[in-house]
Amino acid sequence: MKLIDYLALLVFIQIPLFAQTSLEDELIKVKSNPDLKVESVSKDRISVNYSNLKTTIFNLGENTNLKNNVDSVPLFVFNLWGLDTSLFNYKYYFWQEVPLGTDPIMKPLIGDINNNSLVELYGFKKDFFTGYSEIWCYEQKQNGIFQPTYKYPENTIIPYNIYDIDIDGNSELHLIATHFDSLWGGYVNDQTFFEKPSFDSLATQFYFDYNIFTGDGFNNQLNDFTFGDFNKDDTTEAIYHSLLRAIHLVKFNKAELTFDSVFTYSTFIDSSLGHEFVAGFIVGDFDLDGKTDIIFSSEYGNIYVIENEGEDNYLINWEGNSGIWNSYIYIKTNDIDGNDKPEFWIGGESFAQGVTRLVCYETDGDNTYHPVAEIEFPGLLTLNSLSGLGIDIDNDKNEELFINVGNVVVIIKFTGSSNNPNYDVYYLRQFENICETATMFRFFSELYPAIILSMGESNINGRRDFTRFFKHYLTADVKEERDLLYDYKLFSNYPNPFNPSTTIRFIIPERSELKIKVYNSIGEEIITLLDQSLERGEHTIVWNGRDNNNLSVPSGVYFISMISGRFHKIIKSVLLK
Repeated sequence: MKLIDYLALLVFIQIPLFAQTSLEDELIKVKSNPDLKVESVSKDRISVNYSNLKTTIFNLGENTNLKNNVDSVPLFVFNLWGLDTSLFNYKYYFWQEVPLGTDPIMKPLIGDINNNSLVELYGFKKDFFTGYSEIWCYEQKQNGIFQPTYKYPENTIIPYNIYDIDIDGNSELHLIATHFDSLWGGYVNDQTFFEKPSFDSLATQFYFDYNIFTGDGFNNQLNDFTFGDFNKDDTTEAIYHSLLRAIHLVKFNKAELTFDSVFTYSTFIDSSLGHEFVAGFIVGDFDLDGKTDIIFSSEYGNIYVIENEGEDNYLINWEGNSGIWNSYIYIKTNDIDGNDKPEFWIGGESFAQGVTRLVCYETDGDNTYHPVAEIEFPGLLTLNSLSGLGIDIDNDKNEELFINVGNVVVIIKFTGSSNNPNYDVYYLRQFENICETATMFRFFSELYPAIILSMGESNINGRRDFTRFFKHYLTADVKEERDLLYDYKLFSNYPNPFNPSTTIRFIIPERSELKIKVYNSIGEEIITLLDQSLERGEHTIVWNGRDNNNLSVPSGVYFISMISGRFHKIIKSVLLK
């Protein structure tokens, strides 16, 4: 193959090799996104501000002063950029796309509030030519496809939680809504709760609002709102952190429909560093003493364990350090290595070292913990989402690590024993679109959980937000399995209409010779996008609105043809300038 042909292939075809990321690449991405605003906070610290009133702090400096004790534990290094992703892509296949988005630091909100075994997805609508909408509920129909079901009030902006706050057997819906504060002269975020009018209904009835806004601009952003009965008194508690201020643990007051303060911990370090940005929370009994532990971590790698000491008494009983800044990944696993001890994982990214790293901790006594393993991903960085989840993805009764860093999803599987730990890559994919956040969810009657990605796409016309679902290849029903393994597929290009470029996605069931061409409305060939043998799997190709002579084509209707053996399909595309 000539060098120029190879370079063209790199432009148009999804190359299976993983691409490294760098701080420079990430800064270009966020600065080119009109919905993000990057500001300097202090030396080596920046804030990424989202248009829906949310902010994340990233520390870009050297982390040579971090205190940690992970040097002596087993280290597993995965150079993802050297892996052939076609070895993993087949394990999850695209199922459907829903035109709902969510906040970049919130996981997609999904559940079954109305108890009909048909799952709901909550989010806002945002297309290229529209602003952000109120929150919508899309619910599965009998064919499994999500359809619009309910629209919430126009001041609702972010889906947050589904939880039975008042412990009456009916889940409440937790959204973020806004109102204008005339005294402050700006919009204030409310934690707004909706309840169910009946057992088999959605949560559509306003229940109550909660906020701790102080009128000076602080305590407006309440992050990582996490519910539970932490002290086991049959009353809901919640823990959250206010941006660069404090950790708040509160208890539901049903009589007054609010949350009462129980425990507060300032995130202030000292006069030189100020407040640290934190992330959390994971809840469990990690030292096996019968008491609830709540864990959070920070931009400086600091780790804190809050423990309930009975009734409404909470103390920070352990502090540690992960050894890596921006420690915003937190994962709970239930004895992943088979030694009868639960684990918690804290991970972050060092822009100075160019690496993402996770550290696994186990207890070695009451209120004490030590690192037992470390996983490292060189060349994997983001200024967008960082998240993780411990979940059994292959139905072997042992959890895997689901990790999302920017537009990369990687699943790590434990393949060793308690005396001989080992980890391997189970799944890896680098998505072309912006991946705002990710999670996994096990649908009713399915053995294997699906990957759910809240995504974004930007071009000169603006931005659109959407959620994509990917099913495990072993969950396919008879028809889906036949389609997946034995059928060719050419999907509608997106965006459509488009300007200046559009993406064409297709699936081939085996290694095949493939031709994809574009024709104008009178049948003249405009360009050959692909004439190549490709491996089995899902692929994408981009048409940039140019012809075989690299000249820009005029607005109009164009037909995209895919031919492979006996398979031939044509889709219609519209270029608008």
